[in-house]
Parts: sequence; C-alpha cells; structure tokens
Amino acid sequence: MNIRWFGALLLVVVGVLPLVVAGFVMNRRVDKTVLEQVSIGNRQVADRAATRLNAYVTNEVDLLRTLSAALAPAVEASPRQMQLILRNYHLLYSQLRLLYVVGANPERREIATSDTRGELRTHQHEPAVETALHGKIFRSRVELSKDRTLLMKVGVPLGHVGEIVGAVVAEIDLIGIWPAVQEVKVGQKGFARLVADDGILIAHGDQEERRSAFLYGQDPFVARVLAAPDRIAHYPNRQGIPVLGVASPVSELRWTVIVEQPEFEVRVASVRMRKVLGYIIVVAILAAVCLGILLGRTPVHAIEAMKRHMREVARGNLDARLELPWLEELRTLAQTLNDMTGQLKSLQEEIKSKERLSTFARVAAGLAHDLQPPIESIRAACDLATKLPDDPGVRALLRSATENHMPRLVRFVRDLRRVAREGTIPLEVVSVDPAALARRVTEVAAGEPKWQGVEFAVEGQVERLWADESLLERAIINLVGNAADACVARTPPGGRVTVRLRDDLVTQVLYIEVIDTGVGIDPAVLQDIGNDFRSTKRNSGVGLGLAVARHIVSAHGGSIKPTSQLGQGSNFCLSLPRRAVAGQSA
Repeated sequence: MNIRWFGALLLVVVGVLPLVVAGFVMNRRVDKTVLEQVSIGNRQVADRAATRLNAYVTNEVDLLRTLSAALAPAVEASPRQMQLILRNYHLLYSQLRLLYVVGANPERREIATSDTRGELRTHQHEPAVETALHGKIFRSRVELSKDRTLLMKVGVPLGHVGEIVGAVVAEIDLIGIWPAVQEVKVGQKGFARLVADDGILIAHGDQEERRSAFLYGQDPFVARVLAAPDRIAHYPNRQGIPVLGVASPVSELRWTVIVEQPEFEVRVASVRMRKVLGYIIVVAILAAVCLGILLGRTPVHAIEAMKRHMREVARGNLDARLELPWLEELRTLAQTLNDMTGQLKSLQEEIKSKERLSTFARVAAGLAHDLQPPIESIRAACDLATKLPDDPGVRALLRSATENHMPRLVRFVRDLRRVAREGTIPLEVVSVDPAALARRVTEVAAGEPKWQGVEFAVEGQVERLWADESLLERAIINLVGNAADACVARTPPGGRVTVRLRDDLVTQVLYIEVIDTGVGIDPAVLQDIGNDFRSTKRNSGVGLGLAVARHIVSAHGGSIKPTSQLGQGSNFCLSLPRRAVAGQSA
C-alpha cells in the first residue's frame, strides 16, 4: 500500500472514525437526553397544575368549613337565619350550586337550604351526609349535571362543643378548575387535561377536545400513561399524532393531570442540538484532517524521499544523499541510509577493481587456452625444420603454421592488450563466409598430429553473415577440438567430426552444428556444460574452451545447445543471427 494511502487510512481510523462514532453515539444520546429533559419539564408543569387543583378544591372545602362554623349552634342561629346565610353564600360564591344543612336526626331532614323553593328534604343514606355526621370530610366523584356541568358534592361536619350535630353539604360547580387546566401550555401544541380516578375526563386544555369533558366520556389514554414507567408514555392521540404524555396525581382528590405534547415539538430541540452537534463534529473532523495532514507531511515526505533514494541506489546512483528530517527516528534512519550508500559505493569500487582483475584473469585464461594449440603447432614445425631443413613436407608444415597460426597469435596478443587497457573486447563485424571458415578450421585440425585417425568434414552451403570472423573461428576451433578429443578418447581411438551448416530463412538464423562420434557426455555433466570451468572431458581439461565459445556466441546474440549420448557422440548446435551488433563487448 502506498504510504500516502496508508497515512490517509490511518488518519481516518485514528482521527475521523472516532469522531464519527462519537458523533453517532452522541446523536443517539441527544434524543434520549432531550426526551428526558422535556419529560422532566412537563412533569414539573403537571405537578404545578396538580398543586393548583389541590389548592382549588381545598379552598372550596375550607369555604364550607367556614360556613359550618358560621352555622354552628354556638352562634345561636335559628333555621331561618341559617337559610339566609346559605342563600347569601350561594349568591356570593357562584360555584356553590346548592347548599343545605342536615341535622343529626334519624330522618336526616334538612334544617336549612339555599334552594329558593324552600322545600326541606330528607337525605337518609346519602354518603355526603353520613360521612360528615361521622366527623369526616366527604368529596364525591365528579358528576355531570343535567345542564352538562361538572359537579362535585362536598360534605363537612357541623360541630358544637366537640359534638357532631349536623352536616353542611354543597354541590360545587367545577368551572373553577378550567383555568388551571387551560393555562397549561407546553410548546406550541402541548396542553393538559384532568382525569378522574375512574377515567372520566374532567377538563381538557385543547379547544378541539374540550367538548369531550362535557360529554362525561372516558379518557382512552390515562391507563397507558399510569401504567408506563415513571408515568411517562409515548402514544398516538385521537388524531393519530405521536405524543409524549406525562401524568401527575392530584393527591387530595385522586385525580390525574396529564400533560401531553406532540413528539415533533419535543424533537425540535433535538434537531437543533443535532445540527449544533453536527457542526461541531464537522469542524472537529476538518481540524483533525488538517492537523493530521500538517503533522503527517514530514514523515510521509521523508519516507517517500527514502523510497526515491533507494530507487536511485538500485539504479546505481551511489552518489545520492538524503536530506535529514527533523524527526529524530527518521533523521537516524536517513543518516543510516546515507552511511549505507557510502559504504555501498566503497564496496562497488572495490568490486569493480576485483571484477577487472577477475575479467582479465578469465580472458587471459581463455587466451592462454587458445594460444596453446597454435604455439604447439609452430613449435613442432620449428623443431622439424631445424632437424630436417631440406625436407619439402617440413617446409610445407612450417608454411602452414606461419599462415594459419601466426595471425591467430597476433590477434590473441592484441585482444589481451585491449582487455588490460579497456576491460572489453568489442566485436569487429565483417562479412563472413561460414563454409570457408569451417573448411579452414577442419583443415588445420586435420593437420594436428594428436588427432591422427580422426576424420574432419564440412557439410552444407549457406549464405554469408555479418560477424566477428576471428572470434567466431575461435569458437568453432574450440568446439571442433573438443569433438576431436572425444573421438581420440574412444577405444580404439578414432571417429568422425562433422561441421554441418544450415540456414533458416524464415527466422534469419544460421545454425552451425559440430557433430562427433566420440565417447559422449555424461547427462549430469551435460546439465552444467554451459558454466565456466565445467569440462566435458573425463580425465583432463578445465572447461575453458566451452566457456569461451559460449561467451563469443552470446556476444553475437546467439546460443549453444548441446545434446549427447554416452558411447555414441555429441552435437553442439550454434544458432547465430544473420547480423551481429558491431561494438558489442565479447
């Protein structure tokens, strides 16, 4: 992976991804937090409404208790006076729909009433009367009157000198609870409603739903809210709009105040917080990216510079040097690479020096190998000429040595001097007749005394090619000499060496095959026959002849392919292009 892509991936994983994950978690948490805060706020609103309703009903009860004190026998009020007091209270407090006082007589007959008709009634087994006569305050369930008014009956005991002598009962119009419910506003669409303990809707803050309170209907959602954890529930209202409902009890009356708010309003704050949070996260990500790029440029550029430096070193430019970065670890690494490059340059100079010596030694060894046959031939001819100066055959042998071997010696010495001076021997490409060259080589080989008994022949006629004639002759001489040695090694000595020439006009390749009927080559030896110093001879030789031939053919752009069978002979096939490259080093 590219260092820049790795740095970008690292920046995303280390810098951006945690911020994104944190933003996602915080985003999810925002909804929960907003709902919790809104629920807490709505509960506080409901608690205040419940407290206000408790205070309203308590005030009405206190009003009756004040009336009870005014009607007590201690003030020596007559029934007529009681009736006047009741009517005055009825006129002063419009919410008191009906007031009456019941005595402790068995019939539970009224003593006085605010009813203008003045008819006195009996109230046997009436819960309000019986409860008040037992010294307790009575509050009835909310009831719907004939005129669609919500009423509640309240009874308080009428006492005298610590004794219950009667009961004061009033029917209270609950119109006074409506302001406490209607004034509750939560957001734009949130409102409150009041529900009795039996599920009857008493008051509603929504104008569209207010008529339900006058129908004495059941609230369909109160049970769900009261059963929910912490009395906080989510449900669709009558219009199918998801709402958040929070309940608070009116403890004195066993009523319940429910504050209801549409969830889309609840989530408005959540949306705003999400936007703010999104802006913060985007700014944080941009800051992290910019900071990461700013701080990451130095190591990334340093590593890329090291990469380019190593490429330059790989190309052989050992003079390249790295600038030292300011980070300590990278500075140490860059200094180490510079030191390594300096050491490589020193080693390269040393290796070049050793390679020149090695090359010179290898070429010298090859030349020495090739010098030996012509020197031996000239020496033998000179010895014979000294002993038999007038022999025509000896003179012919001396002439052949002079014409054939002396030019080779001159070329070998010149090549050796060029290797010592330049380190290479470039090809001298000329037009060569392969058949004439092969005949010349076989004629010289046939005149060698050590290969007496071996037949030499040339087969085939091919077109001329462009090559270094002297080097190509050396390669063929080496192969023919090895083939002749293989024939001499037979028992009895003898055999045939054939140089076969053929053209491939399609690929423009010339094939020169050196075929012998000698002892053959072992398969294990045949695998390594192209390596330097790998001889094909069983008891002598160091393999220089084959190595020289391989290098010469390779310099011409060709190759050597050997095949052999033990006891039957070998075939060395040289494939050469029709035109070698002049100046190519051999």
